[in-house]
Amino acid sequence: MQVIKVGSELDITNLEEALSIARSGDTIRIMSGEYYVGASIDYDITFESDNTKIPATIKGWLSVKDKKCIFKNLVFDGSSVDNNLIHASQGSQLTVKDCLFKNVFNKPPIYIINSNINLQGSRFLDMKTNAINASGTSVINADDCEYQ
Repeated sequence: MQVIKVGSELDITNLEEALSIARSGDTIRIMSGEYYVGASIDYDITFESDNTKIPATIKGWLSVKDKKCIFKNLVFDGSSVDNNLIHASQGSQLTVKDCLFKNVFNKPPIYIINSNINLQGSRFLDMKTNAINASGTSVINADDCEYQ
């Protein structure tokens, strides 16, 4: 397992490049800044911001199919996306801890199909839609979360 660092002044500057070299069990540690992404996740991966005071902001979408993903201390901004920010299907297991979802207007930021999600200490602000859309045999666990 390796830690892959992503940042504007590092060797790896975007999330797609980090995902292309990541393997199951790796952590992608994201420096403060904005990152545009549209990618499918092929491995069990942890995404985390390296700075909890000024967390990294993700603009775009991530698709998870039958994988285990952890998202920690990140901001997901839907202002430039007309889609779900995180889409999980076919038995995926997601943990979303201390994340902020904001500026989501058309579709819920999280959509899960036959998957499980564990939300801890996360916030959903400036929402014009539901926070989560779940279907099939999906299970949602939420603890200490806020929705506005």
